[in-house]
Amino acid sequence: MTSRQVISESVIEPGTGKAIELLQGQILRVEQIEGGQCADFNCFNLHDYKEFMHCGRTHVVGAAARARDALYSRRHSRTE
Repeated sequence: MTSRQVISESVIEPGTGKAIELLQGQILRVEQIEGGQCADFNCFNLHDYKEFMHCGRTHVVGAAARARDALYSRRHSRTE
C-alpha cells in the first residue's frame, strides 16, 4: 500500500465553507464528525470554473461521493 501524506486538516463549522485546491492524484477526505446533517460538497475544475461536478449525472451512473467512486462533471467526463 502506498503511504499518504496529510497536506491539510480543517474543521469547518456549520453554516460556513472552505475552498481547497486539489491537484491530480491528491485525495480529499470529507468526514462528518458530529451532527445529524450531511455535509454539502461542490467541486470545480481548477482551470475552468464553468466545469463542475454534476450531482445528477454522478447519481445516474450509480456513483456517489464515496470512497473509490468517480465524480462526473456537467460535461459528463470522468473527474476522479
